[in-house]
Amino acid sequence: MLSELAFAYDCLPAGLPIAAVTGTNGKSTVATFAGQILESIGIHTFVGGNLGTPLSLAALDFVTSQHGRAGSSKPIQAAVVEVSSYQMELPGRFRPKAAVILNLTPDHLERHGSMASYGAAKCRLFARMEEPDIAVIPSDDPLLERLAGEAGGHPSMAWLGRLPGCCVDHAERSALLQLPCSRSDASSGDAGGCAFPAPLTLDLSPLGAVGRHNAENAAVAALLCLALGLEGSGVSLEGVQSAVKVLRPPPHRMELVVVDDQDRSWINDSKATNVEASTAGIQGLGEESMAVILLGGIAKVLKSLDAGDGGSASPLGFSKLVSVLNRHRAVITFGQSGPAIASELTASGLSAPLIQCETMEQAMHAASDTALPDDTILLSPACASFDEFDNFEHRGHVFADIAQKLSQV
Repeated sequence: MLSELAFAYDCLPAGLPIAAVTGTNGKSTVATFAGQILESIGIHTFVGGNLGTPLSLAALDFVTSQHGRAGSSKPIQAAVVEVSSYQMELPGRFRPKAAVILNLTPDHLERHGSMASYGAAKCRLFARMEEPDIAVIPSDDPLLERLAGEAGGHPSMAWLGRLPGCCVDHAERSALLQLPCSRSDASSGDAGGCAFPAPLTLDLSPLGAVGRHNAENAAVAALLCLALGLEGSGVSLEGVQSAVKVLRPPPHRMELVVVDDQDRSWINDSKATNVEASTAGIQGLGEESMAVILLGGIAKVLKSLDAGDGGSASPLGFSKLVSVLNRHRAVITFGQSGPAIASELTASGLSAPLIQCETMEQAMHAASDTALPDDTILLSPACASFDEFDNFEHRGHVFADIAQKLSQV
């Protein structure tokens, strides 16, 4: 039995450079940024997988062209694929040239059972990788480091947060990027085997995407592009640098909807369906911003986990948000889990004003009444959307429509 991803990989041309992106949060944005960088440089790139367009469509185009019939587009030169833990349950012979696990926080535990099983599924991404393939994981996650070592592959390792890998300096709005040398190059002292052996500095000041986390996403995307071995096709620091200014995250991810006549920014982060994603969005506003933050929908109840395996003392996990919420103008809860979220925040020491509403629309009206000039009104719900909406996209579209109307009142 094969997954769609594994079947598609077997049908694609041998040697196609593939960057694979997974993690609990941020994978769609990193995959999108990487695709935008490569396209900006002139590399025709497939971007999809769990993100939207199945990889099998790229495979179908290739197979069709091999049989003398025109495909739907010109041949791709690279692929950037978002990969889910579900797809990695049956990875087949899938072998990316570069792969990253961005983070690992409690999610999908009703399927995987434990954080260790969830992480092991993610790490199967590395199982068939060999030098000079490059695998990237966070530098501060011992569980992932152990599971990556047990996955069975032998890629060159890089790190998020230390070199080789990428390190973001938010104060300077820059990032250091460095690719690892292979073990054979390192043992022989031959740095010439590395495409970019010395640290490179990427200027992130032209980045227009909102949030500190998007600076990190852009840096990871740049590292992946440099790791694909496409320097002969023009992929260089200069090419990557020129693309930074055109990077745009996918919809519903810290998306600026409108600035109203009081200079209040309405931001749609509907894709933040768990506490960790919302934490990143709220922190991404920066220390100088003051916001009214909307939380609600259907919260994910954390399975009871032991402390060594990612456990949380609060059943919904919202206690983690209190420290980042307390410096803001107000918090508004709504939806099916709104009362439980409010109760958990209060019990965990929330000092910011708290307003409870039944629906998102009511919450938005309350936010408009509460926010002061120059504030931000941020929908970063930390919940699933199915109590009121079809999906997070539907929720984001409704938020944008109401924000536009309220900005004209």
